[in-house]
Amino acid sequence: MAHSFTRHLFGKSRIGPTNGFCVRCQIDNAAGQIMGMAATKQASIGKWLVLKWYSQNAWSCSGLTSLAEYTSGMDGYMVCTAWRAMLVLWLMCVLLVISLPWSRFDGIPHWQSVHWIPFRDLTWHRTVLLEAVLNILAFVPVGYLSVRSVCSLKWSPLLMACLIGFVSSFSIETYQLFCLDRVPSIGDVLMNVIGTASGAWLAFTIDQILGWWSLRFRNSRAGVT
Repeated sequence: MAHSFTRHLFGKSRIGPTNGFCVRCQIDNAAGQIMGMAATKQASIGKWLVLKWYSQNAWSCSGLTSLAEYTSGMDGYMVCTAWRAMLVLWLMCVLLVISLPWSRFDGIPHWQSVHWIPFRDLTWHRTVLLEAVLNILAFVPVGYLSVRSVCSLKWSPLLMACLIGFVSSFSIETYQLFCLDRVPSIGDVLMNVIGTASGAWLAFTIDQILGWWSLRFRNSRAGVT
């Protein structure tokens, strides 16, 4: 799939430094098409790495045959590993803060404390609104870092981000089910997923802005209007 995708963009299955101006035009056109695919199944980090590779005129990468091949290389692997490490660290911090104090954990499920109806107790009270906002903001980095962590073209970054956010939030609410004086809520899960989706959207938006400025800068240097 990735191989045919690259052939569709570049017209050939291999890019080499000896193809001259024709290949430069093909990659210019391909970079523009890549920026229009920020919401598709192509990995956001993969698109940005290709744009960065081109903007630095790294024509020595003659062995590049597909987007997946580049992002699966050493550079792409190191970048993804760094993003994944930050994602794990952030999730650990969120889970640690929410799980405190540990003295409330008694191992007994308190089903009577579960709020099954989403947003049933949502009011305009300052404390309630603050809690709702924090539930959303705490998971914005989860969505952002999840998108950055997806390097494979086989997975949708948005889908993976929402799945990670849902599983993390569900785990938190499950833990609260076995704690005294804690209120597991379906509404909290939904707000966490909303925060995750917002973070993923932020990552796509930043990629589009950076890519647009990168193309504009290169065109201005080349004298293209």
